[in-house]
Amino acid sequence: MDQIKKDEYKRFFFISALYNILAGANGMIFFNMMSKLCFRAAPIYGMTTFILRTFYTHVLVFGFGYYLVSRDPEKNRGIVWMGMLAKIAFFFAAIPYYLRKKITALTLLLAFGDFVFGILFGLFLLDTRRDLPAKSSHETPECG
Repeated sequence: MDQIKKDEYKRFFFISALYNILAGANGMIFFNMMSKLCFRAAPIYGMTTFILRTFYTHVLVFGFGYYLVSRDPEKNRGIVWMGMLAKIAFFFAAIPYYLRKKITALTLLLAFGDFVFGILFGLFLLDTRRDLPAKSSHETPECG
């Protein structure tokens, strides 16, 4: 991968890291407010809050993963694969909940943002698949 392309991808994944870190941190710090904005009500404490707090934690952790990708996109393709699959799945999982009025339009908009990032992650994987270093026959092949 030439240096110009690498620098562009570094910036892109840094922006993606910020998107996730801000979303995860907002969800954790402003838990009740974000719950009302995204689900129309503060969750009932118990299993629901555990699941939501776990979700926000995972969003934050993915953000740190994308930060690692921004440092060296060529060596962190596995994180990009995980992110692409998670972001696209999240969007499609959100649609029926929006149609049943269980989540707000804001939540669907955030999920759509993830979908766009997921597609862009896939384009990165396609665009850079030929830039992978040649592997010897005894190494495990990488997906993509």
